[in-house]
Amino acid sequence: VMNDSTQAPVTNINWKLLLRRLERQKAVLFLGPEVPMDTQESPVPIKEALQEHVHRDLGELLQEYDLEKIEYYQEDGLFHLEVDYKSDIIYPIVQFYKGLELTDVNKKLVQLPFHLILSLSPDDLIHRAMTEMGLAHHFHYYDKRRYNKEKDDTILSFKPTLNERLVYNIFGSIDQEDSLI
Repeated sequence: VMNDSTQAPVTNINWKLLLRRLERQKAVLFLGPEVPMDTQESPVPIKEALQEHVHRDLGELLQEYDLEKIEYYQEDGLFHLEVDYKSDIIYPIVQFYKGLELTDVNKKLVQLPFHLILSLSPDDLIHRAMTEMGLAHHFHYYDKRRYNKEKDDTILSFKPTLNERLVYNIFGSIDQEDSLI
């Protein structure tokens, strides 16, 4: 665990409490865009790599558009777009996420005994890692445009366990571009 202000490891973790909560399936793993991805030189958080990708690959494209219709919040890595520009901007971002490869970090994370994993990133790395390692799980994502009562009620009533985990992407999935937030 890292402390954002100092980037030094946090040492005041009550490990016994965490282990008890894991045993009772009362702990949830939240994964954000700070999860490192492997690079040739050193691990870089996905958020930083995406920002570099946005600046490099979308810089010229963004200059062609009316920037009053495109807002990019660099600190949060979020775009707010007019519909006219959405597909042009989303495609390179989706390609970035689809190009991410499984890392040892992903494989180690899924070995931790969390019954519920909530991802704040639209990638499918945890789903892929669990599939590759043969871990039974359900993969779902929030879809802001498509309400499906039967599917959504099934997810709401599903009780994840260590034998049948739930991986849920809060900001949508790269496999369904309309779901992206």
